[in-house]
Amino acid sequence: MTGEREMLSLRETAKVLGLSERSVWTAIKAGRIPSTRIGKRVLIPRRLLLERLEAEARAAMQASNDEGAGR
Repeated sequence: MTGEREMLSLRETAKVLGLSERSVWTAIKAGRIPSTRIGKRVLIPRRLLLERLEAEARAAMQASNDEGAGR
């Protein structure tokens, strides 16, 4: 184990992503950031967040490559 927590708070997620807490909350509500609620706390699974970001980055790169190939 690397010592990193498996679950991030909204504030920690915002800091990791370089976004405001409001932007993170909006992305959670839109389903773009995976989360779970325990009581009143919203927690973001670190592994799922990183996997989602990697998948979106791959999709964006693929779309960019496809667009460039059509020129």
